[in-house]
Formats: sequence, C-alpha cells, structure tokens
Amino acid sequence: MSTIRAIAADELEGWLAIDADDASRDQTGRRIRAAWDDGLAGPRLTFIAEDPQGRPLGRLAYLPNPVASVMPDIHEALIYGLWLDWSDPGSVEIGRQLVEASLPALPGSVIAVDGYANPAYMQGAGIRRAVFEAAGLPLFQEKEGFLWTPATSPAPRDAPRRLEFRTVEQEGPEAYAAVMSRCAVGTLDRNDAYYARLVGSPRWGPEMLGFLEDEDASSWLLAFEPGGAAAGYVALGSFDELGRGTIIHIGVVPELRGRGHVTELLAACNAAALRRGFDRVLSDIDVENAPMAAALERAGHRAAATDWHVHHHRLEIGG
Repeated sequence: MSTIRAIAADELEGWLAIDADDASRDQTGRRIRAAWDDGLAGPRLTFIAEDPQGRPLGRLAYLPNPVASVMPDIHEALIYGLWLDWSDPGSVEIGRQLVEASLPALPGSVIAVDGYANPAYMQGAGIRRAVFEAAGLPLFQEKEGFLWTPATSPAPRDAPRRLEFRTVEQEGPEAYAAVMSRCAVGTLDRNDAYYARLVGSPRWGPEMLGFLEDEDASSWLLAFEPGGAAAGYVALGSFDELGRGTIIHIGVVPELRGRGHVTELLAACNAAALRRGFDRVLSDIDVENAPMAAALERAGHRAAATDWHVHHHRLEIGG
C-alpha cells in the first residue's frame, strides 16, 4: 500500500533529495523553483508516494505552461522530476498510481499532459514509458536522434548551388516567420502538425520564432530560389555548453518539395555549424518522417551515432 500526497512548501528540499544524482537534483531544483516563483506550479502540483513507514516510493511534479503566446490562459502540463525505484519490478504500478492520483489536481486550464522518455539522459526510460501507458498517456510521437560531426560531413558536391541563403538578421523576423508558417502545411512531424492546428498555420511561424536566441541569429537561414522565391529555411542553434549545436527546425515550402532543396539546406546547416565551431550537432525527427531521415543520413547526420531517442506521451484532457 502506498500513500500519495502533495508536498508542503517546506518539503521541497527533501523531495529533491530523493534522487541521489547531484547534477539531476540541482537541475530539477532550479526548474521547479522557477516554476513555483512564476506561480504556474507549486506544492499543490508536486507529489510524493510513500510506504506506510513514510519512505519515498516515487515522486513527480507538474509544470504547466501556456500552449502558445496567443493562448496564454490555456496550458499543457509537463510531468517533471519523475522518480521511481527503477530496479523494483513493482515500480510501474507505483508510477501508475502516482500519475492517476495526481492528475485531478491539475487546474481546468490544462488541456494536455505530456510525459517523455529518452534513454540518452533519463534513468529507467523503459519503465517511464510503461508508467505512462498504464496511466492512460498514449504514445503521441516517437523521434529518432541524429548526430553530425565534421568528420561525417560529406565532401562538397560539384553540382552548382541553386539556392541563395540569407540570415534572419538580413531578412527580418517577420519574413522568416512567414516562411516557417508556409512550411508547416503538410508537415510529417506530428507535434508540429498538432500545434499548427491549435494556433492556426499563420501563427505557427511567429510562435516558433520564440525559440530564436540572439547568439543563433547568424545560423537561422532562409533559402531563396533564383528569382527570389522563398524555398525554405533551416534554424541551427546551440544545444548546450558542451560545444554541441542542434537543428532547431528545418522546412521546405510545400510547392517546392521534391526538388532536392533539403540537401542544400542541410549543406548550409553543416557549413554554419563549422563556422560556429560546433564539434557535434544533435537533432531529432519524427520517426514517420522517412524523407527527412534519408536526407539527414546523406548529409552526414547519423542515427546510429547516438542513443538519443524520444518517446513522447500525451494525454489530452479537454479544456
């Protein structure tokens, strides 16, 4: 038997100490405290499962966030800080009880709950997936990771370059966002399609522009065909402080797909990574996006080179 309850405000340090990994504890603590300070989360959304002697069996917190800047009062909640005894065969059942008992505490503004499992940096990724499924969070999207390094970059092609590239600094954020919105139409990425439906395709680009950081502006590139027609974009950004970059997003406008433009987009991305001194570029795509997977491999981004693999579970609960 287990008892599941929300913690009191003065129990946060003990809640964080349940996970013995110091680095994980510090990162989780920073994000939890920031959410508490913003008023989007708090003790009422931070839970613990205990045995009859009060020993911890599991924990989790919910971090609600607006689904979009144009929908500030509608939220989705991230399951965060999930911990279970990953070696205990009964951990899936404890996790199921923890999720099911805590879901009713979410405010009515929450329309979806998201849970993630990724073996690249999460303990018990398989158990996490089993917990989400048992608690009624179906698999929403699966994403395969790809890793590029300068050594895997293919030799420059002899074929003449057809596209001209300009940065978001040169063209301006509105022009960049407009091309992003066009590229959202017909996307094979399930998460992108979900948000494009939610906010409307014209708003999708401006929402995505919110991921632009000042230091990445030189590697957010727009591509143009001869004559000036916008063909697509690739947004390369910094992934972490370890010298890794990431393809934040990439797209070709619908009417120009199938012409090989993605090859030039990825070549321009690789060149931008070299200019910025990235020794690795880690990215992921929907496993159902076979054309992009093939294009990434041709451009030297290797799925076999990384264990990054995202299982994204989502429960839609109305709102």
